[in-house]
Amino acid sequence: TASTPAASYTADVTVTAGGVTSAILKVPITLNPAANFALSGSPASLTLAAGATTGNTSTISVTPSSGFTGTVNLTCALTTSPSGATKVPTCTIGSSVNITGTSAATATLTVATTAPTTSALDLPLNKFFAVGGGIAVAGLLFFGIPARRRSWRTILGVLLFAAIVGMGIGCGSGGGNSGGGGGGGTTTPGTTAGAYVITVTGTDASTGKLVQSATVNVTVQ
Repeated sequence: TASTPAASYTADVTVTAGGVTSAILKVPITLNPAANFALSGSPASLTLAAGATTGNTSTISVTPSSGFTGTVNLTCALTTSPSGATKVPTCTIGSSVNITGTSAATATLTVATTAPTTSALDLPLNKFFAVGGGIAVAGLLFFGIPARRRSWRTILGVLLFAAIVGMGIGCGSGGGNSGGGGGGGTTTPGTTAGAYVITVTGTDASTGKLVQSATVNVTVQ
């Protein structure tokens, strides 16, 4: 049966006639292991920072035994994570591998995590006040000039002067504090640090009865 251990056995064939044993024939039987396959990951453990895009892969080998050939369907899933973890790792792997001989077939397991992000509230108030200051100076100069002397050359000169003043104020207020006027921000945490386990499962595509698995430990720092 399917549960009979692979081993060497002997069957005794006994011949009797008239209640008398005339011959005993010993027949050796060698029961080979059933065709199967095994999964393994290399490396079997990954340590990475949240959001890492390098060092986040493992090569999954599907190694046949006892003459197994055929297609093995692959899936992966997160099976262990810290209590209360958020933005937990996700995984992807090739859908299948094809075994055609005695050599192992491989697929790449990729683990994706989420990096923390910060949404900075950066209001460039120094530039705002610089422009405002320049406009204010321009207004004072413009209205300080008698109406009869307000030619287009005069207006152009006032605007140019206002621009120079605005640039000067902006540089002065921005120097030494490029974040002048910035107001904090909101930090969104990424994948919770801790130990995770991803399980890769391989299933014989032909019968669906041969199922093997391998685990890859993932440590997020």
